[in-house]
Amino acid sequence: MAITSRDIFVQQNEVELAQLHGAVITPGGNLGANYCVLTDKRVYHKGVTVALGAKGNISTGETIIDLKNVSGTSFSVRRFPILMVIGLLAILAGIVMFFVGGESGSSDLMSMLPIGLLVVGVIFFVLYFVCQAKIYTLLYRGGVLSFRASGIPTKALRAFSACVHNALEYANAPAAPVCEAPVDPMPVEEVPAETPVA
Repeated sequence: MAITSRDIFVQQNEVELAQLHGAVITPGGNLGANYCVLTDKRVYHKGVTVALGAKGNISTGETIIDLKNVSGTSFSVRRFPILMVIGLLAILAGIVMFFVGGESGSSDLMSMLPIGLLVVGVIFFVLYFVCQAKIYTLLYRGGVLSFRASGIPTKALRAFSACVHNALEYANAPAAPVCEAPVDPMPVEEVPAETPVA
């Protein structure tokens, strides 16, 4: 049986605002093994968490944070420069071997090596732009919740952060009246009173 967000709520009257899992940021639907759900009262997270600043400190678990305790969000994207270095070295080696091998009149296998190095170099160069590690962080009173978000597009992470901050503004605002008269955006021009002629 699939778990829905309604199954994890502390209070059943909570209103779900957004989910962050995979490439989607929508309310409702079934939850997978890793998720972050935002409601009008809390943030729920289940999955792998990462302790920032401590290498290898990765754990799996569930976290519930009261929305009123959340103070901010952030995310970071880390690329792997070694992939670009390997790609550039392979491309340079392929170019050098192409000119050196072409002058010596070597065998067919040696003439294919520069092409192979160029292909490997391009593959590593593309991997540099595709492979990235993303970490999403929720700052709250009493701690930090950081989790991997590598499969989630940056646009979805920004949208989820916007949802969190909008929910914070609403949660921290004073209670608004249930019924409020509409505000007229156009100012009313005052007409000066006529002065009596004596």
